[in-house]
Amino acid sequence: MKTPFWRTSSVIGGLALGLLILTRLISELSFWLAEPLYYQWRQLDPDNSFLMITLHHLWQGSIALLVIIVIARNIRLLTSISHSTRCGSRIATSCNSSPA
Repeated sequence: MKTPFWRTSSVIGGLALGLLILTRLISELSFWLAEPLYYQWRQLDPDNSFLMITLHHLWQGSIALLVIIVIARNIRLLTSISHSTRCGSRIATSCNSSPA
């Protein structure tokens, strides 16, 4: 049975909107976390040319990496549950298991 176009496009649109909101939240959080460090280390950058944006990008990359790890683990968990459910049924023939 084919999924209707409107349902597929709404799922893709929802994912896009969710990722847009997530990137904005990560950006705001990284600026918020970089600010206290900037005031401690501002003597390293007397011209105020690179320190704040460097700290922001370090935090932003760290948070994004954490989000990627969490998503990857959840997807791996969901696919392993799905695979074990499909292979556990009597009608599964493509799981490389010999019939009992």
